[in-house]
Amino acid sequence: MRARRFVLVAGLSAWWVGVGHAVEPAASPLAQVGGHFGLHGPTYSHRLTAGDPLVWAEGEALLHVLRDSGAGWARQDFWWSLVEPQRGTYRWADFDRAVDAYHRHGIQLFAILCYSSAWSGGACPETDTERAAFAAYVRAMVGRYRGKVAAWEIWNEPNIQPFWSPRPDPALYAALLAAAYDAAKSADPDCVIVAGALAGPDAEFLEGMYAHGAAGKFDVLSYHNYGQQLSMATEWPAVERLRAVMARHGDAE
Repeated sequence: MRARRFVLVAGLSAWWVGVGHAVEPAASPLAQVGGHFGLHGPTYSHRLTAGDPLVWAEGEALLHVLRDSGAGWARQDFWWSLVEPQRGTYRWADFDRAVDAYHRHGIQLFAILCYSSAWSGGACPETDTERAAFAAYVRAMVGRYRGKVAAWEIWNEPNIQPFWSPRPDPALYAALLAAAYDAAKSADPDCVIVAGALAGPDAEFLEGMYAHGAAGKFDVLSYHNYGQQLSMATEWPAVERLRAVMARHGDAE
């Protein structure tokens, strides 16, 4: 039985909150992980890449702020190239430490699985070989942190450059999403998979995802609002257009 799906508004450095038609809490794939208010967490991947000596101290300080604010969630990216610096070789220590920090502070982790492999020269995973490699990374991540990570988002803003280069393509993203979904569910059948992470309420890109097999390959849809709509009077219709695409493809709930 397919899980209910709903739209999230997900701010890359701000907040995320569930919207849409009301559902019974027990029916939601997120029901088991509590409230809906969160903020972006420490940027561990960015800081580790830069060799920042304050990465852990500043991360700890930010997690204190998140906890004191009442946020129950934080969004955090896990760069593939850092987790798997060589094909088949995983470097876990830093990310074990990051996941444990969230647990100590009682904050649910909304993790992003993203970006190119260490061996691709920066190319997005657009071939069968690279999609299979990405799926292996997803399976390893979900299996290792099963029960510790509340939800997994597949990529970030695939509908714009530079996050998907050389040119965003809903067919390529849908193929990656399908491979990642199957890999994640094989490692943890109860995990929550978030698709989209769209830059803006991009109904055209979402329609393209469905046209290329995205149906049944995610539990939650997300998008990022960066002020494309300046009031609820314009924002809400944009959300409804996303919902309408979902409804046409069997995801009305």
